[in-house]
Amino acid sequence: MDDILVNFDANRSRYAASAILELAGTHQILFFTCHQETISVFKEQDKNIPVYQIKQGQFEEM
Repeated sequence: MDDILVNFDANRSRYAASAILELAGTHQILFFTCHQETISVFKEQDKNIPVYQIKQGQFEEM
């Protein structure tokens, strides 16, 4: 998924993130964003989700 929350208001972002995290319990989810606030929405609900950045063509954990 590529930055689907960027135009959502705060409540919709939280509900969508919750639904995505629920789906991630049974499916592999790759979610792409360049917005730190989107990462924060997910981290508020699950502090243990892995977050990576792509830097010079390499993945590194944040």
